[in-house]
Amino acid sequence: MKSTLSIICILFLTVICLDAQVRLGVKGNITLPFSKSQEVLYDDPNDFLLYRLVIRDVDVSPGVGMMGYLENKSMFFQIEAVYNKTKTNFSLESFIQDDESNREFVKTSYYLGIPIIAGFKINNFKFGVGPKFSFVLDDTPILQDESQFEEKRSGLEKGFTFNFGLVVKRLHFDISYETRFDGTAEYFYFRNARAGFRGRPEFISFSVGIVL
Repeated sequence: MKSTLSIICILFLTVICLDAQVRLGVKGNITLPFSKSQEVLYDDPNDFLLYRLVIRDVDVSPGVGMMGYLENKSMFFQIEAVYNKTKTNFSLESFIQDDESNREFVKTSYYLGIPIIAGFKINNFKFGVGPKFSFVLDDTPILQDESQFEEKRSGLEKGFTFNFGLVVKRLHFDISYETRFDGTAEYFYFRNARAGFRGRPEFISFSVGIVL
C-alpha cells in the first residue's frame, strides 16, 4: 500500500517536472453521494433468517489536495490528489432467539483520490474523462463482535470520472461525476463467503482550484 502511494506521488511530481507548461495548484471540493438504502439478508443452512444488514446513508467530508494542469491548444490534461473522509452508517438487525437486537454502526474511511483526466478545451470550458484511483488510507472495521462476519477490504478502489469545468485565469471551477467499479461495501464476508453490498457508489463533486 505504501509503495503504491509512493509510486503515484513520484509519477505526479514527474509529470509536473517534465514540461514547463504544467501548472501546479491546490484544490478543494464538496462531494455529494448518490446513496440509496441497501440491505442484505443472511440466513443459516436451513434458510432461517439470522441477520439483516442495512446501509442507511453515506456522508462525504469536504476534500482538499493538490492538482497539476497542462493545456495545449484545444486539449488539456489534469491530475489531482485529494484527501477526504467518508462515513457510512449501517444498522444490523439480529433475529437469533437469544440475541434479538437492532444495532447501528458508523464506518469511517479515509481516502486519497487520484483522478487522471484528459479532454478538450473550448474557449474557457473544458470537458474531460478518465480513471480515478481511490486509495483507502485508513478504515474503521465494524461487526467485530459478530464471529460469523469478516471484512476483507482492498486498499484500492477503482472507478471512472467525467469532468466539466470552467477556467477563469488561474481559477478552475469543476463539476465531476464519479462511478466506482467496486460495490459500496462488497468486502463483507459471512461464513467465509462474500456476501456484501453490490450496488456501485456514485458521486458528484463541486470543486475550486487555483494554479500558479
